[in-house]
Amino acid sequence: MVPAVAAQSRVSKVQVIEEAIKYIDSLHVALFQRLRAQELATTSDADTVSSE
Repeated sequence: MVPAVAAQSRVSKVQVIEEAIKYIDSLHVALFQRLRAQELATTSDADTVSSE
């Protein structure tokens, strides 16, 4: 079950789908931010090595 509706006793299929979309979108944003941060760290490491 999707976290936002897991505690509710009665949930429509549409609510589950809508909440699933929101949850997947939040996971997508978190993954993008993590990958971006890793990319920036890798880029700054490369810049440090090349400037020495």
